[in-house]
Amino acid sequence: MEGSGTALCSQLLARLGVDMTDAAPGSEERAPIVALHDRALRQLGRDPLNPAPLPLPPGWWTGPALRAIRDEITHWVWQRLAAPHPFGINDPRAGQLLPLWREALAPLGLRARFILCLRDPAAVVPPLEQPTAPGEAAQRWIATHSDLVEGLGADEVVLLPYEAWLTDPAANLARLPGASDPADPRVRDLLGGALAASSPAGAPASPLPPLVREFHAMLMRCLPHGGFDAITRHTARTIAAAAALFQPPLAEPTAGLEAARAEAQQAKAELLAVREAERRGRWDAAAALASALAERDHARSALAAPLPGARPARGRVAFSCVLDDAPALSVQCALWLNCLLRLHGIPPSDVFIHAPVGCAADLLPRAAALGVTIVPIVPPDPRNPHCNKIAQLETFMGGGFDHVVLMDCDTAWVGPMELPRAAVTREALAMAKVVDHPNPPEPALAALFEAAGLGEPDWVTVSCPPGGGRRTDRNNCNGGLYILDCTILPELAPRWRRWALWCLDQGEILGRHVRNADQLGFALALREMGQSATSLPIEWNYPTHLQAAELPDVAPRILHYHKATGPDHRLLETGIAKPDAAIRALNDQMVAFGCLASPGGLRATG
Repeated sequence: MEGSGTALCSQLLARLGVDMTDAAPGSEERAPIVALHDRALRQLGRDPLNPAPLPLPPGWWTGPALRAIRDEITHWVWQRLAAPHPFGINDPRAGQLLPLWREALAPLGLRARFILCLRDPAAVVPPLEQPTAPGEAAQRWIATHSDLVEGLGADEVVLLPYEAWLTDPAANLARLPGASDPADPRVRDLLGGALAASSPAGAPASPLPPLVREFHAMLMRCLPHGGFDAITRHTARTIAAAAALFQPPLAEPTAGLEAARAEAQQAKAELLAVREAERRGRWDAAAALASALAERDHARSALAAPLPGARPARGRVAFSCVLDDAPALSVQCALWLNCLLRLHGIPPSDVFIHAPVGCAADLLPRAAALGVTIVPIVPPDPRNPHCNKIAQLETFMGGGFDHVVLMDCDTAWVGPMELPRAAVTREALAMAKVVDHPNPPEPALAALFEAAGLGEPDWVTVSCPPGGGRRTDRNNCNGGLYILDCTILPELAPRWRRWALWCLDQGEILGRHVRNADQLGFALALREMGQSATSLPIEWNYPTHLQAAELPDVAPRILHYHKATGPDHRLLETGIAKPDAAIRALNDQMVAFGCLASPGGLRATG
């Protein structure tokens, strides 16, 4: 809270070797975190600069918009893990948003260390009071600190009383990471300068509500314990529960919805004005007003229309892949990335690379430098890395995109950059190509569906060779490409994960085809949901690794080349005219891409 000594503590930590760069004058290193906290509080209907003196409602961090902010925090922290020094943040609002931080750190396997700067509320509350809102600062103090205690629970907490900096600075320093002596030059000058104007006697006296004084005394009694005792935690829960009775509802309308409502109200008012002019018999005025409005709307439409030669609008589409920690996959991912960024001009902000926590691929920092979003994930099951693709879905549940295109690293989008019409018109919620071969064979697939209690597969012929008689389930699709409407993700994600993990345990039925658990989990999840994937033609997922006799001569949109590459990482030709033309054109581009220089090579070009 303001005036509690957070800035002093942050500067001391910085001098003791903790990366607290936001404490340096003029530094903007922590600006992303401040902005994320601002967004979170606005989403919750709070003024970021003057939060309401009430705790946030129960479960506030579970909404889609807050989940998106949580993922951005995870990404920010993950990017800093390679730094040689520990790092911290000093925005006091992180305490109020603590549940969001806990969830953001969980996928990284990290635990935060907490430092609570505590000051006598008699010295903090009066400067915060406003003449128009007497008592509000006291409410803010009790709400903030009860929120903190409830959020921190039984975790270890370093308590730093501000007054101890004046009376016993050595005791406070001993509690900090990298503890030092007050005479240490790194801290002596800082302490002397920051506290020169302060003194215990100079602390302003102020009448405070008894609850505020008593709760402060309880916190001070926890000082020797390195955390909060059960009585203090129970008191904090009681305060929060009482405050919840007066909790205002969350701000529901988004900015876009508010804008749409305002536009609708304006249009309604304009129509009423025209009709009122007609009612009064002022036909010339009504016609002039209607004409002016029509001209304005035409001008707006012209401004919104694409320029000649511009690509048709794709809607809000994200492109995503999973990069596991293997040099060959880095080469593939670099090619995948260059096709999107260089061949098609996809904005880097629309491109996502998911990587298991701890992945050391040197492609990741290079891609991040280009503006691509790197998302750390926890693999669903170490038995099958193909199941890692399921972890991507949660990233796109926050409402930022209309569609997500999940692609394997060994794919290259070489054809026109546009989604199938059924996806654009929202007629299809899931689109993919049926598997190339019947994996698993028909008897095993039928047994799997029966064991799952989902009836008989919805039999269709597989993709290769075209017109062949071998069959599989309609939803048993090749995992190299899924085009998903983001509205389906909240229901699909948990079902897909559950069924894929279930398939991993069905070795007696599947045999070696247990490796296809991710694709089979997708099929079972859609069946359980009563959905059918719309089948894409082979051009959308063209398997160049298969025999030429199995493949049609069509111009591919997306090449899926698996390991069909030469020692220089160029794609091998198939012996078929149209696919080979696309492969040669792509191979010619690869030198310009710069992805042959090293396994993780990727160069930004201006």
